[in-house]
Amino acid sequence: MARPGTFQKGNKLGQGRPKAEKSLTRALREKADPDELAAFLLDTFRDSETPISLRVAIAEKIYDRVDGTPIQQIRTDSADLPQLIIVGPDFKLPDGENE
Repeated sequence: MARPGTFQKGNKLGQGRPKAEKSLTRALREKADPDELAAFLLDTFRDSETPISLRVAIAEKIYDRVDGTPIQQIRTDSADLPQLIIVGPDFKLPDGENE
């Protein structure tokens, strides 16, 4: 077995997996109506008969599509970032500020 990050003997370093002629994602995009799907999700979420676990999962998907996941969001304001002060090795804190 090859070490991680190396290729097996005989690998010709090809282009990787070929693109599929048929794709589930492509088929869903061709057949699904986004407005109809959004209405279905909202109706299912609002239905009191829907199990709470499913309602939570739907809420997560809706929130993800509306606001994006936290990793997708970009901080644009540095005011909430920690402030760093870079000092040299000989820097001494004034008396009373050592805590």
